[in-house]
Amino acid sequence: MKIPKIEKLPYFLAPQISGGIWRLNLRRDFHIYYFFVSLQVMLYCKYYIIFILSYLLPLLSVAQSGIYPEGKTVAARFGVPSGYHRTDTAPATFAFFLQRLPLLPPKTPVKFYDGVPNTASRPAAVIDMETGDKNLQQNVQTAIRLWAEYLFEQQRFADIHFHINNGELIPYEQWAQGMKLVINRKAYWTKTPSNPRLYQTFRRYLNFIFTNSDFQTLLQDLELSAATNIAPGDILVSGDDTGNDVVMVLDAAVHQETGETLVLLVSGGNPAQSIQVLQNTGENKTSDAWFPVNNDGVLMIDNRSIPTAQRYRFRSSSAALTK
Repeated sequence: MKIPKIEKLPYFLAPQISGGIWRLNLRRDFHIYYFFVSLQVMLYCKYYIIFILSYLLPLLSVAQSGIYPEGKTVAARFGVPSGYHRTDTAPATFAFFLQRLPLLPPKTPVKFYDGVPNTASRPAAVIDMETGDKNLQQNVQTAIRLWAEYLFEQQRFADIHFHINNGELIPYEQWAQGMKLVINRKAYWTKTPSNPRLYQTFRRYLNFIFTNSDFQTLLQDLELSAATNIAPGDILVSGDDTGNDVVMVLDAAVHQETGETLVLLVSGGNPAQSIQVLQNTGENKTSDAWFPVNNDGVLMIDNRSIPTAQRYRFRSSSAALTK
C-alpha cells in the first residue's frame, strides 16, 4: 500500500502509523497540521514583518528620546518630555527665532571651518548655518552670530553693534553706510563703498567683529538677566575668563507639576566649527538633548558645571526676548 503524503491530506485524515496500521488521532493531527501551516505563513510574511518593524522601531525610539528625525527646525525635532511644557514665544522675538533655527539632517557631522569633520563631537543636532572658511567663529563669536542674525532678519540694523578689543563700539549702520574702521597703529574710520542691505556686507561686518572680539568684549555687550526663570536667549558662562564655556539657551521647558526646568543648549567650538545643539551625555538623563537645571541652579555639561544664577543676555535684547 502506498502511503500518501501528509501535506496532501486534510488534518482529519493525517495518519498515525502504529504497527503498520493507519490510525487517526484528530486532536494530535490538528496540532501538527496547525504548526506547519503557521510556519508556512510566517515564512511568507517575514518580509512584511521586517518592513513593518523598520517603521515601528524608530517610532518606539522617538517615543523614548523625544527626538523626531524628520523635524527640520529646533522646535520640530526636539519634542518636550512627558509632563513638560515648552516656553511660549511670540513671533518676531529672539526666542521664537531660536526655536525655529533650521537644522541639518540627523547624524550630520560637525565640521571645522576648513571642512574637516570633528570626529570627537557628538551633537544632538547641527544648525544649518555656515561657519565661514576662517578660524573666527568660536564659542564667543557663536553667541554674537546668533544674536546678529536675528537682528538682521528683523532689519533692526540700529541694534546691531558690538564692541571690539580696543574698546570701540562698532555700529552696523555706520558699516552699512560704507564707513569702515581701519585698525593700524590707531583706529580710524574710512569710507568704502558697499551695499548695506546685502547679506555679504553683513557677513564681512561680522568677520571684522569676530577678528577683533574676545570674551572680555562680549561681556561689554551683555547685561545680567533680571528674569526669574531661565529662558531662550540667555547666555551662560563658566567662572573663568577664557570664554571656552560660553553656551546659549536655545529652548526651555518647565514641568507642569514639579516646576523642574529643562533646557536645550547651543554652542560653537574652538577651533571654529559648526554651530551645534549639545547632546546630554550625563547619567539619569531625561533626554538625549534636554539638560536639567538642578536644585542648586547648576547645569552639568560633560562633567563641567555652569551656574545659571548669573545669566546674561545682549543689552538690547530684553524687549526682544519677552515681547
